[in-house]
Amino acid sequence: MAVDLYDGELAQTPDRAGELAGEVRENVEPAFDNLEAATEYLAGLDMVDEDQLASVGWCFGGQWAYSMAVNDINVDASVIYYGHFMPEDDLSMMRADILGHFGEEDTSIPVDTVREFEAKLETLEGDHAVFIYPNAGHAFANEDREDAYNEEAAELAWERTLDFLAREVQ
Repeated sequence: MAVDLYDGELAQTPDRAGELAGEVRENVEPAFDNLEAATEYLAGLDMVDEDQLASVGWCFGGQWAYSMAVNDINVDASVIYYGHFMPEDDLSMMRADILGHFGEEDTSIPVDTVREFEAKLETLEGDHAVFIYPNAGHAFANEDREDAYNEEAAELAWERTLDFLAREVQ
């Protein structure tokens, strides 16, 4: 399920996507409500095991996949592709396992901050992993971004994502 955090609007340009993301960040409660409603809907489906839900997100979506895990919003695993996080966040409510993919050359998420986050995850129970991809920047898995796409990193990250999800939501 792809959850709509932009209230039905489809961003046609990166600038508009940034504006919409900013609007969500300024008023997070509707986004949290939307994500919780989505997981409750999925959990209510006969074909879904409510104990095996995961979130996967890229960039802004990666930030929300992380937020779902940190705030214990009905997921057992979260995959973050270059999504923003705060290393000082309180992770005491988190029950989900985390898989993070970050580019070594990402100028918006410094690699030192990623390593700090990784070290914090290592102190927690669970199956957490963080990968930092050399020669990759922000949006390295976005095929539509010729300036950012790194095929080798993207393919390895996707393979690791599938392996992680196979272990987490079996």
